Amino acid sequence: AHGITLSEVFRVLESDNRNTGGGYIERAGEQVVIRGEARFRGIDDIREVVIKADSDGTPVRVGQVARVTVGAVLRQGAMTRDGRGEVVGASVLMLKGENSVAVVDRVRARVEEIRARLPADITISPYYDRASFIDRTLATVKRNLSEGALLVTLTLVLTLGSLRAGLVVSGAIPFSMLFAFIFMGSFGVSGNLMSLGALDFGIIVDGAVVMIEHVLHEIAHRRGDANRRATITHAAAVTARPVVFSVVIVLLVFLPLASLEDVEGKMFRPLVVALALMLAGAVIYCLLVVPAIAPMVFSGAKVSKEDPWLARMIRKLSDPLVVLGMRRPAITLGAMGLIAAGLLSLGAGLGAEFLPRIDEGSIAIDARRLPSTSLSQAIELSRETERALRDIPEVESVVCRIGRPEGAVDPAGPESSDIFVNLKPRAQWRHGLTRERLVEEMSATLSRPVPA
Repeated sequence: AHGITLSEVFRVLESDNRNTGGGYIERAGEQVVIRGEARFRGIDDIREVVIKADSDGTPVRVGQVARVTVGAVLRQGAMTRDGRGEVVGASVLMLKGENSVAVVDRVRARVEEIRARLPADITISPYYDRASFIDRTLATVKRNLSEGALLVTLTLVLTLGSLRAGLVVSGAIPFSMLFAFIFMGSFGVSGNLMSLGALDFGIIVDGAVVMIEHVLHEIAHRRGDANRRATITHAAAVTARPVVFSVVIVLLVFLPLASLEDVEGKMFRPLVVALALMLAGAVIYCLLVVPAIAPMVFSGAKVSKEDPWLARMIRKLSDPLVVLGMRRPAITLGAMGLIAAGLLSLGAGLGAEFLPRIDEGSIAIDARRLPSTSLSQAIELSRETERALRDIPEVESVVCRIGRPEGAVDPAGPESSDIFVNLKPRAQWRHGLTRERLVEEMSATLSRPVPA
């Protein structure tokens, strides 16, 4: 109606959104740069751009001949699942410092609210639930702590030669753990795999072992039970100072780890805090609890002067070896040198990773393609990847997340894909199959249909 062509619209939009330089002027000894700015700050500015004037001089603006709206972002990603094609996917980002279990519970509640409002042919199916990983991690921590406590208790009973003594010493473990749990929250440390998974209960009960062993020695070498309470109290008082010093020395060994920064500090500082609190609880247990309960526990107990049975058996085996080694010192030193060299060579191949290995129950694959890969080609390659992985009996489902938009936390294009492989429970795996062998089988399976 106004006789305006598309090229005229393009031209005026380009010219009205252009910056131009105006040189500079000098003023009061200063140089001021002049620049003309004609940059759009919103869609209203675009609507007001004048294209031309009619025959009567009335200006014709872009808003009169066009509809100016905010368009969609260019698509740079997609999500596919189990070789069936595209699906709509979403990820929940947790705020720093939040509790993972609480966040997952709230997300589940909201998902149930949304699911009730969806049409009958649309469903919400989680493909990776972090709560299951948290449960497996906590189960690992519980298993490590319980097995460690039982092993230490059994060792104490065998080495001390007394069930009562072993139980008294092993009582330092729950007491120290409860003491640490009470104060860990004050230091911002939660009970997790890093803070509790690598605790050494042998260090925790070290002071109690020294005190109880001296108590047993004093009881065995003093006749009569008339002054047994005084004997036990005196024995505990004599060992109190060495026990405190031994715990302080152990703590000083670990304290330098608390000075680590960045990733190393986040990894090892929780362990140092938890260990320091447990050692403090162990000292309190030795100085207050053991002297209080030992007279009751060992009241009327028969304590032999002989070494425990396990110590006698070990001595029968070690004494002949010691005599033989003393007779031939050159051969002994040479043999020890060879053993040390062999152990060092084996230790050199163990690596230097101190992180505990966690089986999440799923595997993440980072797929990289040529930077020029189109989105449609990436979707097709993802389908082939999913079909190939689904042929493995241990694979339950496969989800591919292709690219990410520019506004995401970690932007990426169609050349990048995150592949989530959810595995079946370990009880349903083939006999003798390990996680390492399963990863090798996946790599070999993908190398055939999917180009590298």
